[in-house]
Amino acid sequence: MNIKETFTKHLLDLQDCICQALEEADGKAKFIEDAWERPGGGGGKTRVITNGNVFEKGGVNTSIVHGELPKIFKEKFGVSEASFFACGLSLVIHPESPKVPTVHANWRYFEMYDREGNVVKKWFGGGSDLTPYYLVEEDAVHFHQVMKNMCDKYNADYYRKFKKACDTYFFNSHRDETRGIGGIFYDYVQEDENMTWERLLGFQMDAGNCFVDAYVPIVEKHKEEIISQFDKKKNGIIEGTNIFVETYIRPINVIIVGAVHIAQYLVNFAKSLNFEILIIDPRGYFASEQRFPNIKVIDKWPKEAFTEIKTDQNTALIALTHDPKIDDPALQHALKNEFFYIGALGSKKTHSNRCTRLKESGFEDKKIKKIFGPIGIKLGGRSAPEIALSIIAQLVSEVYNK
Repeated sequence: MNIKETFTKHLLDLQDCICQALEEADGKAKFIEDAWERPGGGGGKTRVITNGNVFEKGGVNTSIVHGELPKIFKEKFGVSEASFFACGLSLVIHPESPKVPTVHANWRYFEMYDREGNVVKKWFGGGSDLTPYYLVEEDAVHFHQVMKNMCDKYNADYYRKFKKACDTYFFNSHRDETRGIGGIFYDYVQEDENMTWERLLGFQMDAGNCFVDAYVPIVEKHKEEIISQFDKKKNGIIEGTNIFVETYIRPINVIIVGAVHIAQYLVNFAKSLNFEILIIDPRGYFASEQRFPNIKVIDKWPKEAFTEIKTDQNTALIALTHDPKIDDPALQHALKNEFFYIGALGSKKTHSNRCTRLKESGFEDKKIKKIFGPIGIKLGGRSAPEIALSIIAQLVSEVYNK
């Protein structure tokens, strides 16, 4: 039995399973993945979900790293030369609603090798804990019962011991209280007379596998209480609770592609609405600080510029150049990343040609139809400030239709 290979594959599968379950529970937001590499060896996958129906922000991340043992661990274990392997999954989920608890969990495995490559130390660690803002006793019972049932399959003493370790680990001494309602926590778990490495591997895998059963039913139970209130877009107390909800519009990020004359008027309108503005234009004679003071301007081609920009589903794209070499890559990026508003300047004929190019690039008609083209609502004006006003009016309308 190769614990390292088996558990590594399990972690990657578990990351997919948890992300899928949370996306389904949210119903709107999707995890965005960022793969990374560690200079000393190994790497991982960071996955983040933001601005959903249920989850404000959360991460479900894996790391699989190896290399020379860091100095601090050499001192801890009293060795001068050693290498290591470590893998783990760590997550923390912050919901929008105070009725849905925050949750934290991680599961990890560590091996240390001597200079000949022999394993000299190895262990499992991990745990799951729940932090509700409003304590619902049956939720606490459910979460802990799932953990206990899983522990009892392997060792009758595990739940008691690991729950106590969790309560101790998350105790705030300065406030004389625990953080949340706890769960289980364990570290340096190794083979003994009662547990073989094979059974420990089974326990560690099931500790992760039971997470969805422990947490998602609580999410499903409470998410509609807050979503229905948000859907009404009204302030007030949620019926049957003492929770007061005040709705507000999240900051909107507006990316303008093309530092043209219309963009100068658009910037003024957008600033008055407290939108966050960024301009992309590879043509340096347009994209200057003199023409757009106190506005971030990136004088690069869109494909390169978007590698420097963080976007999400609160991002709007306005393409103004009429140049397919500039506008099309930006539109493709916006469609792939599901910007909530995408608009492009140009006549009906220009837009028809644009749609044809996007279709040839592999985009389906359903996605292409999300582009407002010609951009703006029909005001009848033709001057730069009038066109800018029609665009910003359409954008504001879409903000409230999100």
